[in-house]
Amino acid sequence: GGASVPRAVRKAAEGTLDAILARHGAAVVELARCFSGSAGALWAPIAAAVGRTGDERALRVLSELLQLQPAADVAVLAEIDRLAAALPKPCDTQVRARVRVFLGRAEADLVTAAVLAAGRLEDNGAAGALVPLLSHDVVTVRTSAHRVLRELSGRHYPPDRETWSRWHRAEMDWWDHSAPFHLAELDSGSGFQVAAAVRDLT
Repeated sequence: GGASVPRAVRKAAEGTLDAILARHGAAVVELARCFSGSAGALWAPIAAAVGRTGDERALRVLSELLQLQPAADVAVLAEIDRLAAALPKPCDTQVRARVRVFLGRAEADLVTAAVLAAGRLEDNGAAGALVPLLSHDVVTVRTSAHRVLRELSGRHYPPDRETWSRWHRAEMDWWDHSAPFHLAELDSGSGFQVAAAVRDLT
């Protein structure tokens, strides 16, 4: 149900989950099967406990919770954001794809949480969905999208949608037409060709 959980009950649930996960790392995967039957208000502490394991598998588990209990999606995205910060990159492609879905949602809090998680996951594939958010009605969405675009791209353009749209089109054009040629050089070229290709790719 959607009723709130008393603080003491929530803390007890968190402590119990932490103890279970600390002793049995494999439980991270198994927990994914139990979430659909959990009370909605317990999902946030459950997600937090999974995130605190620091386990790479936990990132996949958290992403599998998205959209199963809509009231908890912001909390789950926040845990994905927090956990991804401590994990090596690149992160799981399925996790990135599941988070990316939320960039097109109507709710500003969900979109903001997804933007921040996409940035933490270093999801370059999200750039095309981030650019339109620069003209979002809600300022936190706009500023978060701009910050993440700067982090992902290494560019420091102003928060102007058309400027970033031109950048994204140029990036896509390069990947479609130039990248295959340079990757082929890396695979079979001479030393000088490889050095030139590396310079172009970076």
